[in-house]
Amino acid sequence: MIYYFCSMLTKKGFDDKMSYLNIKRFIVYFLYILFVIYIVLIGSNYIIKLKNISAQIHTPYPSLIFIAVFPIIIGILLALPQFITNFKKDGTWSLDWIKLISIGVPSLYITLMPLLYFSPIEKLVSYIFHAFNNSLIPQMVSGIILGYNTLVAFEKKQKNS
Repeated sequence: MIYYFCSMLTKKGFDDKMSYLNIKRFIVYFLYILFVIYIVLIGSNYIIKLKNISAQIHTPYPSLIFIAVFPIIIGILLALPQFITNFKKDGTWSLDWIKLISIGVPSLYITLMPLLYFSPIEKLVSYIFHAFNNSLIPQMVSGIILGYNTLVAFEKKQKNS
């Protein structure tokens, strides 16, 4: 099976160039998502360690900061292939402000909600936080959306000839 797979990677195993490029692209994306999954696993283990450290030093901030920042990093990693493809295009960079603000600001608020819980606006945050039943899932999903949206809001526009 490994021999068959390796022979597919050479151009001899393909009738046309498109099949070769599609297989190559598939392998690159597949290896990339395995890398992202590996980063998620490392981050999950690190969150557990940070929660233990936070319990020992009696402050929630180290784990809360990591829980807020880590999903943003995952979102950026998920958007990176699209950003690299965009980067290779000809044209000038532009920023989609509407996308960045309309999706980014609410996502940022929900992502930072556990940190804001300990701030002066705690009353407003506590109502929304309790509406999510004290779950961190909306915060993590929102962080992934924020990271992804931040990177894809930058795009290259082709010049009109």
